[in-house]
Amino acid sequence: PDMHGLDPRGLLLALGASLGAATQFFAASALAGTPLAARLFWSHLLILPVTAMILAVTGGFLPPTAFALAPIAAAVTIGGYLLGFLLQVIALTRISPGAAGLAFCAEPVCAVLIAAVVLGERLGPFQYAGCALVVAALVINVTLEQMRRPLASA
Repeated sequence: PDMHGLDPRGLLLALGASLGAATQFFAASALAGTPLAARLFWSHLLILPVTAMILAVTGGFLPPTAFALAPIAAAVTIGGYLLGFLLQVIALTRISPGAAGLAFCAEPVCAVLIAAVVLGERLGPFQYAGCALVVAALVINVTLEQMRRPLASA
């Protein structure tokens, strides 16, 4: 990929996602004392209009019978979302926004590598270099953070 092949809509969506993720990290840190049920309720209340807008643009809600076409896939998708979101909400109140940002940097690398292995996607040299750059940045950051911490006295 090059700069000429980038869709401005995709860039705007990526910018919005980045701002949303950063907001989520700082909000979660500030809401550490809020009960889990309240955090889940209010976050989904914010997610609902976005979901409704996406569904309106892509063809609307499907009837519940649509899940019967692929019940296992539907259960894995919905269950995976619920479990992942629950664990994310719990974790974000226990770590700093900076640590959360670092953890989120690893997600696209994992997604790309899993797609390459499981789906047989072909990666080019730039994709491999990008993955290596992200992993190197994570390793350097974690190493520097460990060096800054004082050693526990024996």
